[in-house]
Amino acid sequence: MSFLEHLEELRWHLFRGAIVITLIGIALFTFRQEIFEAVFFSPLHGYFPSYRVLAHISDEYSYAEMEKTWDMISLQVLSPYEQFMKAIVYAIVGGFIIGFPYLVWELWRFIKPGLKRKETKTVRWSTLVISSLFFAGIGFGYFFILPFSIKFFTTFTLAEGLENNWRIGEYISFVITLLLGCGLVFQMPVVIYYLSRLGIISASFLKRYRRHAIVVLLIVAAIFTPPDPISQIIIFIPLAALYEVGILISRRVERREEKEAAKAEMETKPG
Repeated sequence: MSFLEHLEELRWHLFRGAIVITLIGIALFTFRQEIFEAVFFSPLHGYFPSYRVLAHISDEYSYAEMEKTWDMISLQVLSPYEQFMKAIVYAIVGGFIIGFPYLVWELWRFIKPGLKRKETKTVRWSTLVISSLFFAGIGFGYFFILPFSIKFFTTFTLAEGLENNWRIGEYISFVITLLLGCGLVFQMPVVIYYLSRLGIISASFLKRYRRHAIVVLLIVAAIFTPPDPISQIIIFIPLAALYEVGILISRRVERREEKEAAKAEMETKPG
């Protein structure tokens, strides 16, 4: 196909993805009150599952302490259209999150005709891995980073007497941005895989800068958690694990390419 025909084909794949995201968004908008109570506002109560687990580690996260903390928060609406506009944003982003595997599948269908059989197998598995890591990142952000972040911002004060009167729109934006960010951060192994395939990075490069990466990951963990070591360790461990998985993936890519290069060299030798 010509370049314009490729663009037309891509447009239809994206259009079908947009239709699915829109339909999911409409359903989410219809049941917005139930979903907001069950998803967005649950981390603001002591019965949230993460606090039950953390209560066994520290009394600071017990039901009584968490309820006392959440009593300090007041969610407010400061404009007539704020709730409606944020409900639209929530529906679109929610539709994108739930429809993400379908969108990836449509992109896979677009690039599949241009791949060889071996490349098709690799990319097909990549589609499954990308979707799985995306949802794993969303879940990790929701059950760990989000509660820690809310608790930190609730208890942090500049002066005595200041009240936490949060705008509902800013709270929704904060939750959505954090969850999407976590979903993208968990794509680290996939990014490392393709950068290794392109020869941009290698396992030795990742090992050489492991200490630098650890410092960066610790800073990221410190940003999203209260200033206590337990919280930071809980956030840091999966991030460090993803980096180590990336090293293993890069090493495997290098070994596979070495085998393919050796096999090609053997086939080109005369006799």
